[in-house]
Amino acid sequence: MGAESLLHINVHWARLYHLPRHHAILPYSSFAANVKWSPPPNGWFCLNSDASLSHSSGAGSIGGVVRDHSGVLRFSYSKSIGTTTVLQAELRGILEGLRIARDKGSIAILCAGDCHIVFSTIPCEANMVADFMSKLYSSSSIAIYDSVSFTPGLRDLLHRDSFDPPYVRIRHL
Repeated sequence: MGAESLLHINVHWARLYHLPRHHAILPYSSFAANVKWSPPPNGWFCLNSDASLSHSSGAGSIGGVVRDHSGVLRFSYSKSIGTTTVLQAELRGILEGLRIARDKGSIAILCAGDCHIVFSTIPCEANMVADFMSKLYSSSSIAIYDSVSFTPGLRDLLHRDSFDPPYVRIRHL
């Protein structure tokens, strides 16, 4: 195991240590799994979308990314969609991503997200880039970013998905 992987695992264990006693679960009743974004097959594109809702106002926003089989960003997007439900927001995120992909000439698209109502879900750790995009924009017009116009923080998340060690997910039994 490399130094970065070991450090990442130790950070997660340290977070468990700081949980209140009634929430803490012994390591023996837990297991860790490595979670990472999975690229689509060669010649395909992967649309990862996500939605974000404000608990106080019900206002929602959507965001997502489309990457190729090498993990190279084709485009990302974000948009505020007003008052909505979780299901409507998740579906709107997919629809907007598919519309943009069609307009950009991407035909073979695999859709993935962390909403169990819409998808056969992927872990939220494998959807971090789309989650970031869903919380980025507050205008009702859609913002589309190509691979040259990265938004602050997006480059780091894309790099982590492609080159860094996987996220460690702690599951309690």
